[in-house]
Amino acid sequence: MTPHLAAVVQDVTSPAPSASATPTVSPSGAASATATSSATQSIATGAVPVVTTPTTATVVQPALPPAIAAPSLPNVVNPPPDEDIPSPPAGFVAPSPHDFLGHRPTSREIAAATTVIGNLASDSDYVATFGTTVPSAAAIASALQLGIEWLGMRDSTEAWDAYVKAQYGMAWKNALMLLDQLKPVFLGAIERNATLASKYQGLTEMFDAAKVVATRSKNAKAKAAATTAAAAAPVVQAAVAVPVATPAAATETVTVTA
Repeated sequence: MTPHLAAVVQDVTSPAPSASATPTVSPSGAASATATSSATQSIATGAVPVVTTPTTATVVQPALPPAIAAPSLPNVVNPPPDEDIPSPPAGFVAPSPHDFLGHRPTSREIAAATTVIGNLASDSDYVATFGTTVPSAAAIASALQLGIEWLGMRDSTEAWDAYVKAQYGMAWKNALMLLDQLKPVFLGAIERNATLASKYQGLTEMFDAAKVVATRSKNAKAKAAATTAAAAAPVVQAAVAVPVATPAAATETVTVTA
């Protein structure tokens, strides 16, 4: 991609210099074009885009000890590439999305942009045809060039962002699964030997081992106290219910006289 044009080209009334444009297509499918001027521009003939170099921020990766620099682990993801990631200019504040309402390009406009740049670059009769009250051919071509370049940048950064998120998720999933296997063994070792907590301070903090061991100790003491109290409680003999015999009902004799 050509260097990003950092200035908005202003309208001028004089004829624009001739230029050639070479359209290209990025791997992400976004069309782009490189417009090159074939004549020396001056302030009198039109605004000259200012080319700036984006600031970069170097991502420093922590160095691992040689013993664990290349672990043989399942599902290990690729390490981040040693590349500089551009940073926004100092003091940049993103505008509100409402500022762009009604000014987002349609798919038709994007598809036609490279053709428009080529037409304008090769048109020597632009001023004679449209007059001097309309934006110059150079201004329109440069503005479209900026839009196409940032479209390509947006597509590539969105694809990169999706890749970064996937690698981030898989990397931490792998690390946490391995730590889950170590955690119960480590906590058991800490309970038997408290000095390991300072030796493996990082693991102690990661697993919150001090809190876990204290909770286990508290629960064990409470269980032991409950067991002791139950053993010391007096045994109460349960009363056995004795069935009471029901007396037989008295028999009454009735004499009937004829």
